[in-house]
Amino acid sequence: APRPYGPHLILKRSKWYTALMKNPYLRAFAASGYIGLIALFFMFAPHLESIENTVLAPLLMLSLLTFSVAMMGYLFFYEPATLLLDGKRDAAVSSFFRMAVTFAIVTAVLLGIALIV
Repeated sequence: APRPYGPHLILKRSKWYTALMKNPYLRAFAASGYIGLIALFFMFAPHLESIENTVLAPLLMLSLLTFSVAMMGYLFFYEPATLLLDGKRDAAVSSFFRMAVTFAIVTAVLLGIALIV
């Protein structure tokens, strides 16, 4: 039988990927980091003003929205859904809520810092 191959199998075997996906706190910080990178990109990308009135602006925004929804869905729901499908309901609920609460706390702290500065 042919062996399956692909980048997803390489990622699943790496230590950092396993650590990230098994730890809801790291996933929360990864989600916050992703949002921070997107915000920095828009803050320091003045060249995007040149595409403001073209068809590229809505195209890029919808593409970014689609990618962001996929990324956040993966970070928030993949591990809890996997646990749930494995019959570990309590672990799935716990993992999801620990990540959601951590993400809310990180967001509140960053919002507080932004309001003070």
